Amino acid sequence: MALVCRADVQHILGKVEWNTIMFFMGLFMLIGCLDYVGLFKFLGCHLMDFTQGNLFLTCISILWVSALLSAIVDNIPLVMSMIPLIKSIIPVFAAQMGLDPDSAAVLAPISQPLYWSLALGACLGGNGSLIGASANVVMSQIAKRNNYQITFGRFARYGLPLMLFSMVLSSIYIYLRYFL
Repeated sequence: MALVCRADVQHILGKVEWNTIMFFMGLFMLIGCLDYVGLFKFLGCHLMDFTQGNLFLTCISILWVSALLSAIVDNIPLVMSMIPLIKSIIPVFAAQMGLDPDSAAVLAPISQPLYWSLALGACLGGNGSLIGASANVVMSQIAKRNNYQITFGRFARYGLPLMLFSMVLSSIYIYLRYFL
């Protein structure tokens, strides 16, 4: 775009939020390393042991664990890493229910509550801390550039209670939508 618009490249590069870009590069590398060493598969095995094959308890666990993890690391790489975990436990539940794991019949009773638990937990969990979502980090950099400092603690003081409240509501929603 700079070449097409004949803009001054040095001026454009001076406007880039390099701190934010470097932060996300490090964060994506960290999540990639954790996935490479098998942390998420390890968590999946322990999750199944913990919930003893109870789909509702597994969904609620995924909801809350993804929310808490999303408050610590960015939600996008977290979801990318958690999808293989969910894909690995769907066949386990399908076998328990006597369903073919490759059939469309698995989608509604097993896949949907698991994926919705992940989506709600990771998305709303990002509200818990300043580094929980990309938008939070970008917003804090813009605020800093405008001489308004938003600290991690100040953000968490408002964001964490909101996150916890939204997780309670999400737990109720998952129960009412899929298990009632």
